[in-house]
Amino acid sequence: MAELLLVTLLVGALVAAATTLYWLAWSWLLWGGVGLIVCGLLVGVPTGALYHLRLRAVLAAEAALPARWWLHPTALHGDIPPPRRRWVMWPFYVGAAGFFAIVLGCGVMCVGFLRSPWGGLSL
Repeated sequence: MAELLLVTLLVGALVAAATTLYWLAWSWLLWGGVGLIVCGLLVGVPTGALYHLRLRAVLAAEAALPARWWLHPTALHGDIPPPRRRWVMWPFYVGAAGFFAIVLGCGVMCVGFLRSPWGGLSL
């Protein structure tokens, strides 16, 4: 039953997003996308840096910090001691949400540009 509710909510969200993208003016989409990108950067970059600093501190204290750890830091999540996991992971999740806002903003901005007089796609 929970799966049916999840699918229904997901389909409803997709229909609402498509309807919104269709009815909003191209300029609103363009500037809304820019706003999402800026907000995502303002949230994601500082929390991403905080995540990396905290992950490094915890793994260095546990003597589990490999060389070039920053290339694939998510592979090291299993090495975080359970009492420190929440302290390290909340900036990770907030930074991921900021990244999602950036990607969503890029998509919205592209739709706005394509619907503009310069984009050539008139709906």
